[in-house]
Amino acid sequence: SQDKTVPDGWLTRESKGKRGPSLFLLSPDGEQFQCRRLALTSLIKNGADKDEIENMRAMIHHEGYERSPLLPENWFYRDVSDTVYHIFTETGDLYDSFFSVKEFMSNNDFPGDQISDMDQFEKEKLKFRQINCSKWEKNPYLPPGFVSRPSGHDLVILSPEGEQFGNRRTALQ
Repeated sequence: SQDKTVPDGWLTRESKGKRGPSLFLLSPDGEQFQCRRLALTSLIKNGADKDEIENMRAMIHHEGYERSPLLPENWFYRDVSDTVYHIFTETGDLYDSFFSVKEFMSNNDFPGDQISDMDQFEKEKLKFRQINCSKWEKNPYLPPGFVSRPSGHDLVILSPEGEQFGNRRTALQ
């Protein structure tokens, strides 16, 4: 039966390896790919039909890639770990840091508002990470809703609004 996570005409097979199961894709032309992102990149770079590209692009979410209104059209991001994001561009390029993707945007004459949106996206992702860091703990010496975590010999304090402080004095001002 047709796998609904790939476009019509594509096939998938699962392989059990040392690191667990892996999914492979087989294009209608017989080319094999290790993931949808690589298949999409190949379609883009090889000038495939626009509909074929869009059909595969619609499947990229099955690998955890998401859209954001702050990213340029047809760009996606994915949380890879607690400290790494992947940003996948419309042209099939993959970036693993905000610095490198903003450098790419600057070097390729992206409009200032798109670069500003990328700055905002980076700030939002950083704030989300800070709030969701698993090391935050309730602290009886802080007001309700505030949490703290160790950082070297100090404590970092997080307000209920997501703002971080380097000490109690500045957090409570």
